Formats: sequence, C-alpha cells, structure tokens
Amino acid sequence: MSIDTPFTKENLDTYLKELGKEFRKLNGKKISAEYLIAMKLMSGRQYKNDLSDIAGILWEHQKNGNPISRDAIDKAITVLYGDIAELPPISKRTIDDAFSEGDYERAYREIRESEKQAKDILLDFDTTYPGELKGENIDAILTRAKAKRQKSGGL
Repeated sequence: MSIDTPFTKENLDTYLKELGKEFRKLNGKKISAEYLIAMKLMSGRQYKNDLSDIAGILWEHQKNGNPISRDAIDKAITVLYGDIAELPPISKRTIDDAFSEGDYERAYREIRESEKQAKDILLDFDTTYPGELKGENIDAILTRAKAKRQKSGGL
C-alpha cells in the first residue's frame, strides 16, 4: 500500500495487514516468554487460560531445557508495569506457587481445571442472574461461589 493511497473504510483490512508486516519486520515476530508471562500475570483472569498459560509456558521451557527464571519474569513485570505489587493477588499466588513447587506440569493441570470450574461458575451465574455479570464483579462472584462450593464439599 502506498503512502499516496487514501485511507478508507474499504481498504482498512489491507492497510492493517501491511502495517502488521512492517511492524513485524521492525520488531521481530516473537515476544519473549517472560514478557508474555508478565502480561498473562497482569490480566490474571481466572476464567480464561491466563493462569494455566503461565504454567504451560514454564513447563514447555523446562522440558526444552530452556527454563525461565523468576528473576527474568520479575524484570519483565517491572519493565512493563513498574512493580510486581501491581499484579492481582491471584496472579501473585499463581507465580509464587509455580516456582515454589517447580512441578509445572502438575501446576498446569490443576490451574486448568480450576479455570474450567471458574468458567462454569460464571456461566451458571449469568444464567441465574442475566445482565449482572460485569468485569468488576467477576472476582467477587468467583470467590463467593468457590467458598460456597468448598463449604458444601463440592470443590
């Protein structure tokens, strides 16, 4: 696409593809694993695959003989977000537990199961209380539902 070509709604897809190609040429195609982990930690969504992705990345790197250090992850967090204290509590616990245990495969499987349960909880909540599920109340809903399930022996 030429600079002389006017930017229109019709050529938006082409324009974005060309822009993406140029960006990849300048910045490379890959993001380092520790920065990806830092981003996943910051989003820390319990109902998506953010937390299991972290354990999965650590596991794969360990299997391939290229383990990722906690220092490298902490540095990436600091570069991107200023301070590790900015992480959501669930993310901090996840990364602390993963490194203290060192069994990333087990961590991956446990976290993945927890994410599936969280997603089911949120789907049930949304069915029972349509329109009440919002980004700002998800963590509170999950905390209450998990506590209730544990109390009743369901989790």
